[in-house]
Amino acid sequence: VAKKRNLPQSKFCRVISFISRRNCGGDPSSDPVCKGTFTIIFSWAMNAPSFTMPPDTSFPIGGDGYKYLVLQVHYKDASAFQNAQKKDTSGWELSMQTTPTKHLAGVYLFVTDGQIAPNGDTTIEVACRYTGSAILHPIAFRVHAHSHGVVNEAFLFHNGQRYLIGSKSPQQKQTFYPVENKTLAIHPDDVMMARCNMTNHENRVIYMGNTRNDEMCNFYMMYVVDFADEDQLHDRYNQQCFSDGKSNVDLSSFVDESQDESDMDDEYDPYWEF
Repeated sequence: VAKKRNLPQSKFCRVISFISRRNCGGDPSSDPVCKGTFTIIFSWAMNAPSFTMPPDTSFPIGGDGYKYLVLQVHYKDASAFQNAQKKDTSGWELSMQTTPTKHLAGVYLFVTDGQIAPNGDTTIEVACRYTGSAILHPIAFRVHAHSHGVVNEAFLFHNGQRYLIGSKSPQQKQTFYPVENKTLAIHPDDVMMARCNMTNHENRVIYMGNTRNDEMCNFYMMYVVDFADEDQLHDRYNQQCFSDGKSNVDLSSFVDESQDESDMDDEYDPYWEF
């Protein structure tokens, strides 16, 4: 069982734009890095602070599940490393243990395609229905966009009500932040939606992509399940929500989006605390 604690130090912020760690299936490989399926278990950017998992909670590796970890680093400027005297020590520290924890963590990724019109504001949405069997408890979230991102946010639609999962500017330090609503619980057949608000002051259309000249609309939701529900972490149909930039679920049939509810269940006692 892997338990993450310390993240990259601030000295990396000038040259690194993004770091992610993935769980990979199959055998180790270099081309492609993950031959089998993979899941994102963490990502970091913009000189963000450290993150500590809640008590008795971990990401599982090994056994019948994912066999190895991959660290992926996106450099904003790697020219310094062309000097043979310069050493690249990018990375972060992980805390590992062999004793299983009571709760297991996963990351659900909202991501969209699409484009941003020139000289104006654009809203990009993605929504998916949760078809898994386990109840997911969101514990933290992270947003990611490039220079045109203003606010990324995500919501849960449950029994005719809308609940905020998280909202943050991608121009702030990018790590996982605890959700404010500790009563959140995602049940089978619930709908989740993420939205990215973008501003483009350039005279060109900006497309979603991986380079600095492109944009990205990402919302990462870290969730936990009971140890008995580990199969959820390997359910490839319920780890990611993708669209072409337009909401692929008719949200108007669920709830008036202007009405947010603070708590899902006043008697719910959250089993985790930061």
